[in-house]
Amino acid sequence: MDEMNIKRVVIATVVGLVCGLFCAHGTMMMAERG
Repeated sequence: MDEMNIKRVVIATVVGLVCGLFCAHGTMMMAERG
């Protein structure tokens, strides 16, 4: 793998993790409100 591909994979992974955490947090907040 060259450097550009590594950067792309790292960015995609970070974005995926942030989206997952944000979605989970939002779902929990909605559930608490009922």
